[in-house]
Amino acid sequence: MRVPPPLAEALIALSVLVLVAEVARPRDTWTRRHPAVVAAAFGLLHGLGFAGALAALLPSRDGVVGALLGFNLGVELGQLGFVAALLLARRLLAAPPVAPLAARAWPVGVVVMGSLAGVALGARLRVLGGVGSGRAWYSPRRGDGDSMGAAYDDPMFSALPGGGMLVSMGSFLLWAVPLTLVAWLDPPALRVHRIQRRVPPDRRALVRRGALVWLLNNALLFAVMVAVWPAVRAFSGVHGGPPPAWWVMALQVVLFIYLDDFLYYFMHRGLHRQPWLWRKVHLWHHRTKTPWAISAHDMHPLEFLATAGLMLVGPLALGCHVLVLWIWIAFRQLEAAEGHCGYAFPLSLTRLLPGSDGALHHDVHHSQMQGNFAGFLSHVDRLFGTWSKGYAERRKG
Repeated sequence: MRVPPPLAEALIALSVLVLVAEVARPRDTWTRRHPAVVAAAFGLLHGLGFAGALAALLPSRDGVVGALLGFNLGVELGQLGFVAALLLARRLLAAPPVAPLAARAWPVGVVVMGSLAGVALGARLRVLGGVGSGRAWYSPRRGDGDSMGAAYDDPMFSALPGGGMLVSMGSFLLWAVPLTLVAWLDPPALRVHRIQRRVPPDRRALVRRGALVWLLNNALLFAVMVAVWPAVRAFSGVHGGPPPAWWVMALQVVLFIYLDDFLYYFMHRGLHRQPWLWRKVHLWHHRTKTPWAISAHDMHPLEFLATAGLMLVGPLALGCHVLVLWIWIAFRQLEAAEGHCGYAFPLSLTRLLPGSDGALHHDVHHSQMQGNFAGFLSHVDRLFGTWSKGYAERRKG
């Protein structure tokens, strides 16, 4: 039995949407009363999709039995590993400090799952409807008849939403994990560089909450990027091909650093000055007065999306090479992790930039919750007279 791949993929996406609807509205339904029937039907749909992918990978029928056995063994092992990971996550999220946050974050996960499934379903239905069928659907060239289909099959879709998210999350872990470990261990040799003398009241809760919110916010960001990708690709000049000279790349990254910090100043100041935004959005991030690196992205999802959008303004407007974008994303994650690490290291990479005081600038903002609205460069706040109280003296000290 051969099922056209677009049809199988559309049915798989539809099955995920049905699951999302069941999770979002817990009530007595036919699917809940007959879970075995639903599981068998969904398993058949997903099996058809896997079979189509496997058939495309096998050039002939030689060795098909071994390939099928290996494929099914891999699927079963993957399912067991996934269930084990879910059970472990359930145990971790049931801990008293994290359980209330996990309960509030659960709807975000449902929205993310439904958004991704909806995008996949819409894309496959366009193929089945004859919109973008043929070579136009798979063409990576901009300006094809089916611009939405072409956008998702453009190689830049893997490089920007996909590769960009991997670089963002990987680089954040690269900076945040060791800096958080330093704060946890508090080695005597580094105490001279500590900014605040007080310590978080519950270290475990701070780390768990920071890591959980970071994962959920990134999942939501990826779903949004996938949904808006056709519009982004239509107006963005981010490109691949041979990278520019190293000095051009360096100048572009420096431009993005100062532009992002300037734009962030006004967004951040508005989050403090507008009462509703302060109470409903930004106050979330200020629950932590003594931040650690892992808590850099412990913020309301709306603020996280806005911060990510500001970060992309420069690259999308300039139309830089994708490698430059990745370097900028990695550096931006260094800013976030260092700005919340609690230590002002004199040899920090960020201190090489004129106007940078390293982690001190943003840490003082957290301790006072007023002033120092720029991300980590002090010149913008000095220009607008919004340094935190006593910050001028602390910079000299």
